[in-house]
Amino acid sequence: MENRTIIFRADGNSDIGLGHLVRSSALAAMLREQYACVLATRCRMIDQLPDVRDSFTRIIELPEKSYEAEAAEFHNITGPADLVVLDGYAFDGAYQHQLTRNGFDLFSIDDIHSFKFHSKVIINHAGGITPLDYAAWPFTQYFLGPHYSLLRGAFLRAAKDRRNAISDNNCIVCFGGADPVNRTMQVVQDLCKRSDQVDHIHVVVGSAYRFHAELNDFIGGRENISVHHAVSTGEMVRIMQQCSFA
Repeated sequence: MENRTIIFRADGNSDIGLGHLVRSSALAAMLREQYACVLATRCRMIDQLPDVRDSFTRIIELPEKSYEAEAAEFHNITGPADLVVLDGYAFDGAYQHQLTRNGFDLFSIDDIHSFKFHSKVIINHAGGITPLDYAAWPFTQYFLGPHYSLLRGAFLRAAKDRRNAISDNNCIVCFGGADPVNRTMQVVQDLCKRSDQVDHIHVVVGSAYRFHAELNDFIGGRENISVHHAVSTGEMVRIMQQCSFA
């Protein structure tokens, strides 16, 4: 018997970052042995994100159109599914309502609780959130708080073997896959003013980061700064393990 199908709907680019794709892929990686996990996305850089791409059985590239039109045609675009997992701020109450009218069951990965949810399950890894923060159905189930953080396997394994003492003054700087307002540069500049407190700075930037030229110009020949671009999950774990501060 074929595995049941879960469609993950998430986007990512240099404006909104890649977090929706990364955490959706983390959940897909947990489920892919029992389900056919399909990603439906408008992101055009999936080939640059092998850790994301490899979590899914199949990827559907969606056209750019209004989200209202997308929701109305979702069943034609993606085909049948046993479940749709939504991760993104554009998938508001109206979008969700249209999908449920078309017969889809919904789960939502959320961190802003800013509209009505038509989902049977809501996952929010932020702290201090309760079901009372949500407008949803009485039967909606909630998985709230850091215990439900959607992390990939390499990070979960590394967390079990973490060190308990500070043994260096190395620092990792990472603001996600895009960092659209370039906080990376701001923090690196500040750390350079504290050179007596920092041994080595590891800067991690993603595939959607647009400020490589400015960052490289500032760093110049500084030997105590390493820039890592679009690293794999394993590389990210290795870099984090070299640092006592973040």
